[in-house]
Amino acid sequence: MSEYTISLRTLENYISIPVIPSPSDPVSVFGPDVEVWEYKEGKWVHATNLECSKGYYVYVPWGTREITISGTDCTVTFDDLLTIYRSLKHGEWALVGSGTEPINVEGTGLEWHVQGYNYDEGRFIYTNTLEVGKAYWLERPLGCYAPTPHFETGYAMLEYFDTDNDGYLTSSDLGKADEMFHQGKLTEEEFHFISSIFAYPTSDPRYGSINAKCPGEILCDNNPYGSLVLDTGCELILYYDKNNDGVIDNAELDACYKDWVNGKIAEPEFDYVGEAYYRKSINNLCPGCYKGKKKVTFIAKDKNGTEISGVEIRVDGALKGTT
Repeated sequence: MSEYTISLRTLENYISIPVIPSPSDPVSVFGPDVEVWEYKEGKWVHATNLECSKGYYVYVPWGTREITISGTDCTVTFDDLLTIYRSLKHGEWALVGSGTEPINVEGTGLEWHVQGYNYDEGRFIYTNTLEVGKAYWLERPLGCYAPTPHFETGYAMLEYFDTDNDGYLTSSDLGKADEMFHQGKLTEEEFHFISSIFAYPTSDPRYGSINAKCPGEILCDNNPYGSLVLDTGCELILYYDKNNDGVIDNAELDACYKDWVNGKIAEPEFDYVGEAYYRKSINNLCPGCYKGKKKVTFIAKDKNGTEISGVEIRVDGALKGTT
C-alpha cells in the first residue's frame, strides 16, 4: 500500500491517480461536492471508478484542498500509452495519466502527441513528460492529407481558416473555427485538429504554423519529412522492402513501426509504408517504383574455363559492359 496526496485548485483540475484506493469511487475519495469526469468514446461522462492510466477532469466548487489517498500502486509504462494511442482512430483523443513514475516520450513516436494543461496560461500545451498525478491529452490527429468530415483534407481545412494566407492561424481564425464548431459546421475532432497548432509556447515559431502541423504531403517523388535521408515516398517504401520482392510484408511493416516508435521516422511516413502494405504491392501505391529483382553476373572465364582479359558484366543475361 502507498499513499499519495492530491492538491486540488478551486474549479478546474486535470489529474490522474497514481495509487488506486479501495473503494475507488470518486465520492468516497473526493467527497460528494466534487465532480469527477472522464473522457470516454468522445464524450464527457461522470466517472464511476478511478483507474490506472486514465486522466480525470475534477471540478471543485469552492476552496482549495488536499486529499491523501492510500492504495495499490499504478504501474503505467510507455508501452501502455502506445497501446492506448493505437486504439484511437485518427482524430480521436484520450485523457491519460502516468502511474507512480513519470513517463518521457521525447524522441519517440508519441512526441508532439501529448498535451498537458498549463494553469498559468489556461490552455493545453505540448509536453514530452507525463508527470505523476497529472492528466494529459493523448492525440491521434486527423491526417493532414486524408479527408475530414467537412473538408477534402486536414491541410485544406487549415488553409481555409488562414484568412490572410500567410501560413499561420491567428486567435481570430481560431475564434471563427470555434464559432463554426458550435454551429455544427465542424466536428469536435476537426476543431481539436485546428486548435492543436496553438499548443506550443507563444514564443515558439511553430505556434500557429500550418507547416508545423502539416509539413507537406508524402508523394512518390517527394518526402517532406526526409527521415533516414529518404527524400521520396518511393525511396521510403523501398527502404523497408528488405527482401526486395515488391511487397511490404508483416515483418517489414513491424520494422517500420519500431522505427516510428523510436522516433526515427514520422508517423505520416509510417502511415505511407502502411498504405503500401495494405495495397499488397509497392507499385500499387507508386507505379514503377519497384523495378523487380535483377540478376547481375560477372563473367571472368570463357566456356572452356580460360580466364578472359575483360570481365563481362551482364544484367538479367544482357551484356552491359566489360572491365
